[in-house]
Amino acid sequence: MIRSFFLKLPFQMLDMKVVILELKDGSQISGSLFLPKESVSKFVIINSATGVRQQMYYGIAEYLAKKGITVLTYDYSGIGASKPSNLKRCRATMRSWGTQDYEAACEFILKKFPQYERIVFGHSVGALIVGMSRYSSEMDDFIFIATQNPYYRYLSFKTQILGWIGFGVLQPLLSS
Repeated sequence: MIRSFFLKLPFQMLDMKVVILELKDGSQISGSLFLPKESVSKFVIINSATGVRQQMYYGIAEYLAKKGITVLTYDYSGIGASKPSNLKRCRATMRSWGTQDYEAACEFILKKFPQYERIVFGHSVGALIVGMSRYSSEMDDFIFIATQNPYYRYLSFKTQILGWIGFGVLQPLLSS
């Protein structure tokens, strides 16, 4: 179920809709849908960085909407407008951001804008979670900003050794 209500951005005089996306586990997250006056049949999902609220991306969403591109920003479970009243009971993880939150955003596009070209803009962890969803194969293009490359051989030898010491030796010893 997707519910929305109308909201005007007072400082830019752009119209946007706040949408509530339903997750597989029955919980909900909040998103903002930026609708252009004249569409070029392209849609961008903006996956934010860890702990960054969707408002941080309103500037780029507004810019893209002015260029005719429909944009969805959203807050991950436990963040911003998607934060529950009792945060201690929130069971959201980075994995669930990819397997539930991002998937709900993808389902929104596929249901509401099936004919549009689909682009994912991922910032930091917002790029990494793309690999956790079956819907990523249905996206047409990806733009990643300031993301990590998890393949260790791309790192310098010194960083590989420090990573092995930190994650292979110290973390197991200190977390048991």
